[in-house]
Amino acid sequence: MALPRAVVTLAVPGGRQLEKTRSADDGGFQVRAPGEGDYLLAAFSPQLGAQSVTVSLDGRPVEVEFRIDVPGTMVP
Repeated sequence: MALPRAVVTLAVPGGRQLEKTRSADDGGFQVRAPGEGDYLLAAFSPQLGAQSVTVSLDGRPVEVEFRIDVPGTMVP
């Protein structure tokens, strides 16, 4: 299940938000980190909840897929 129109934020661990965007209707999104290192990437949907993951960046693009459990649904 895609997570359309979710608020996606990129922050340094422990706080400061660096970038904020919204996912597209298909759930896709793109954010840019200022450099290499560890970052906290979070997605929030008022209807479905929130999830965050720590990503370690080394100068290459990274693909992240959020999975938010929705009561009453099953993901294959």
